[in-house]
Amino acid sequence: MRKLLAPTLLGLIVLGGCQSGEQNAGAPPAGTAPASGAPPVQQATAISGTVTLRDQIPLSAEAKLTTRLVDLAQPEVALAEKVQAVGGVQPFQFVLDFDPGKIDPKRTYVVEAILVDGERRFLPALNSPVLTGGNGVTTQVVLNAEATPGEKLKEEIGKIRTNSGGMRRIEGSYLNDQVSVAWDAFVEDGHVRFARVITDRGEAGRSTVQYAFKDDRPLGVISGSTRLGWDEGGTAILNEDGKGGRLDDGAVKAFQEEAVKALKMAQEKVPAPKRR
Repeated sequence: MRKLLAPTLLGLIVLGGCQSGEQNAGAPPAGTAPASGAPPVQQATAISGTVTLRDQIPLSAEAKLTTRLVDLAQPEVALAEKVQAVGGVQPFQFVLDFDPGKIDPKRTYVVEAILVDGERRFLPALNSPVLTGGNGVTTQVVLNAEATPGEKLKEEIGKIRTNSGGMRRIEGSYLNDQVSVAWDAFVEDGHVRFARVITDRGEAGRSTVQYAFKDDRPLGVISGSTRLGWDEGGTAILNEDGKGGRLDDGAVKAFQEEAVKALKMAQEKVPAPKRR
């Protein structure tokens, strides 16, 4: 009986070893991950994001948003650029397609955004990095409103008026058949910087017009709620009638001519510098 069991048992052991070898033959070596049927991850070819205005300033139908993907060290060269009209509800959406072969993982890339609406520009206060340095393919950009040339000029005129109190004051007056005019002016370094002209028309009333000057030319006019101002070339870049509108070209020209007369009248009264 024992002689019969021994060969049988030996045969079972050998058979079991063969089956184990067949099963392990198809398994990967130890420490090797099994093959996956999932497709490889595709490289990004587009950046998307939103643009929001920090201050809720109404935009016209002509407002345009420009977004650019640039190397921070070479911002003049855009890897991608898009110009689009904006309107409606914020935030504004954008998508920039780019060539991933042009991206160097060692460099820094940012999304530049600028929104232009007439004379007003909206610019970002902070950079918006993407793609490299742990940054992704989406970004949110916040834009701040930049003062328009007219607003900057308006501020400059206001400063001249405020600072006129520390300048040398001269005055004068004249009378004709129709009106009585009194004026004073404020001088800095031998040049008239600010003047006030008061015109009395009797029963027709009295008016006061204030003038600011720069480099011996009219800079701006303040007449009631009206504000006007000119750039170096004499072009009006500030035009507010105080009622939410603008003065016509004829009225603007008339104010400019009066400013020239006021400057000439006051400058002629400026005392000549004393000789040492």
